[in-house]
Amino acid sequence: MAEVERNVFKHPSGATSWNRVIRPNLEVVGSIYVIDRPIVFDATKDKPVILSAIGSGADYLVTSDITDFAHVLGTAVYGVNVCAPKMFLLEMAVVE
Repeated sequence: MAEVERNVFKHPSGATSWNRVIRPNLEVVGSIYVIDRPIVFDATKDKPVILSAIGSGADYLVTSDITDFAHVLGTAVYGVNVCAPKMFLLEMAVVE
């Protein structure tokens, strides 16, 4: 959550949208490192991120890490929509 809050202010409408619309609707969950589905993900340091999103039943994984998540951005991985912050804000109709 701290990383998100540091980065959200880099986006023009991010801070307002974050505080008013997004943050109140988030649920913080613990890390989940094992799921009952196969996954191939090269970035070892980011594998826990995607696994936790899947294992917790998250609707979205929002990431600015376009290097490690490039191959899944704009797709759904086991039901979790993976997108960049601007894509997410557009989908939530928070920005135009």
